[in-house]
Amino acid sequence: LIEKNRLQRADAVIAVISSPTQHKSIPEWEMQLSAGAVCTTLLYAAQSLDYAAQWLTEWYAYNDYLLLELGGDPGKDRIAGFIYIGEKASAPMERTRPNFDSVVSYL
Repeated sequence: LIEKNRLQRADAVIAVISSPTQHKSIPEWEMQLSAGAVCTTLLYAAQSLDYAAQWLTEWYAYNDYLLLELGGDPGKDRIAGFIYIGEKASAPMERTRPNFDSVVSYL
């Protein structure tokens, strides 16, 4: 039942697919990073309009069958994530985060 309703957890779910192409001056890595930037920008846009939004990957972001169904090419493309957007039903629960001083260093 969880899997059947997985993409029904929000009012809208946007799949972001990284689909790099050969380009003479833009490296593939930058194209892949831009897909992550799209995910972040969608989150900021939704949250600025007072929607709840979350960027998830989970197992199905790595499933070639789903990538194919979404129009991607499993040999070339990758799902950068799914952006879930909907009404705020309650205040979000904050996840445990690493201690700032243990993951940040200064040069």
